[in-house]
Amino acid sequence: MWVEDVFTIRGSGTVVTGIPTRGLVRIGDELNLLPAGLRAHARRMQVYGADASEARAGECVALNLPELDHQTVRRGMVLCNSDTSSAVTMAEAELSILGSVKGKVDDFLEAHCTWAPRRS
Repeated sequence: MWVEDVFTIRGSGTVVTGIPTRGLVRIGDELNLLPAGLRAHARRMQVYGADASEARAGECVALNLPELDHQTVRRGMVLCNSDTSSAVTMAEAELSILGSVKGKVDDFLEAHCTWAPRRS
């Protein structure tokens, strides 16, 4: 679930909102916050503003995660099941620049890396 908002409720702790993109989460599940690498348990949750025991992909979810400091969690971070995901530090991709793109497109890798990127 991509974090959309985070806030704190006095007496409950940190609450994180978002819409899971796949799977489901249940109360008590251990979750991993990426890229911070922090773990937390879902103590309470709401789906569309009503108390719930589980939330599925596509539903608007609010998770109470008291182990996390609300100032540590930021919009755009990811919450996932702790047993299925981990952060990565590198990814490979191919990029095609459309002919309709006007102007210069700089190659950040060539300007900032000591190794030569592969040319095709």
